[in-house]
Amino acid sequence: MKVDFTNTGKIEFEKRLKSDQKSKSKLDSMTTSNKIEDKLDISEESKKLFPILNKLKSGYYDQKEVILETAKRINLEI
Repeated sequence: MKVDFTNTGKIEFEKRLKSDQKSKSKLDSMTTSNKIEDKLDISEESKKLFPILNKLKSGYYDQKEVILETAKRINLEI
Protein backbone atom coordinates (compact mmCIF):
# COMPACT_ATOMS: atom_id res chain seq x y z
CA MET A 1 0.00 0.00 0.00
CA LYS A 2 1.39 3.36 -1.00
CA VAL A 3 0.75 6.36 1.29
CA ASP A 4 0.73 9.87 -0.17
CA PHE A 5 2.23 12.42 2.21
CA THR A 6 2.09 15.48 -0.06
CA ASN A 7 -0.89 17.18 1.60
CA THR A 8 -0.42 15.94 5.16
CA GLY A 9 1.38 19.10 6.28
CA LYS A 10 -1.23 21.32 4.66
CA ILE A 11 -4.09 19.48 6.39
CA GLU A 12 -2.36 19.70 9.79
CA PHE A 13 -1.65 23.38 9.24
CA GLU A 14 -5.29 24.09 8.38
CA LYS A 15 -6.49 22.18 11.47
CA ARG A 16 -4.18 24.16 13.75
CA LEU A 17 -5.12 27.43 12.08
CA LYS A 18 -8.83 26.79 12.66
CA SER A 19 -8.13 25.78 16.25
CA ASP A 20 -6.04 28.91 16.84
CA GLN A 21 -8.75 31.13 15.36
CA LYS A 22 -11.38 29.57 17.64
CA SER A 23 -9.25 29.99 20.75
CA LYS A 24 -8.37 33.57 19.77
CA SER A 25 -12.02 34.52 19.32
CA LYS A 26 -12.84 32.90 22.66
CA LEU A 27 -10.01 34.82 24.32
CA ASP A 28 -11.12 38.09 22.69
CA SER A 29 -14.65 37.64 24.01
CA MET A 30 -13.31 36.93 27.50
CA THR A 31 -11.07 40.00 27.56
CA THR A 32 -13.78 42.37 26.33
CA SER A 33 -16.30 41.14 28.88
CA ASN A 34 -13.88 41.09 31.82
CA LYS A 35 -12.15 44.46 31.55
CA ILE A 36 -9.72 44.89 34.39
CA GLU A 37 -8.13 48.24 34.95
CA ASP A 38 -4.58 47.79 36.19
CA LYS A 39 -3.01 50.32 38.49
CA LEU A 40 0.63 50.70 39.37
CA ASP A 41 1.53 52.13 42.75
CA ILE A 42 5.12 53.23 43.30
CA SER A 43 6.38 53.45 46.85
CA GLU A 44 7.95 56.61 48.22
CA GLU A 45 11.30 54.80 48.48
CA SER A 46 11.18 53.95 44.79
CA LYS A 47 10.29 57.52 43.88
CA LYS A 48 13.51 58.63 45.57
CA LEU A 49 15.48 56.53 43.09
CA PHE A 50 14.19 58.34 39.98
CA PRO A 51 16.91 61.04 40.06
CA ILE A 52 19.58 58.33 40.23
CA LEU A 53 17.94 56.48 37.35
CA ASN A 54 17.86 59.66 35.28
CA LYS A 55 21.55 60.29 35.96
CA LEU A 56 22.33 56.72 34.98
CA LYS A 57 20.42 57.06 31.70
CA SER A 58 22.09 60.37 30.90
CA GLY A 59 25.58 58.86 31.29
CA TYR A 60 26.50 60.91 34.37
CA TYR A 61 28.04 57.90 36.10
CA ASP A 62 30.19 57.12 33.05
CA GLN A 63 32.22 60.31 33.50
CA LYS A 64 35.83 59.81 34.53
CA GLU A 65 35.59 62.25 37.46
CA VAL A 66 32.52 60.52 38.89
CA ILE A 67 34.16 57.11 38.62
CA LEU A 68 37.31 58.36 40.39
CA GLU A 69 35.31 60.02 43.18
CA THR A 70 33.27 56.84 43.68
CA ALA A 71 36.41 54.72 43.80
CA LYS A 72 37.93 57.07 46.41
CA ARG A 73 34.83 56.85 48.62
CA ILE A 74 34.76 53.07 48.37
CA ASN A 75 38.46 52.90 49.24
CA LEU A 76 37.90 55.03 52.35
CA GLU A 77 35.17 52.68 53.57
CA ILE A 78 37.24 49.53 53.12
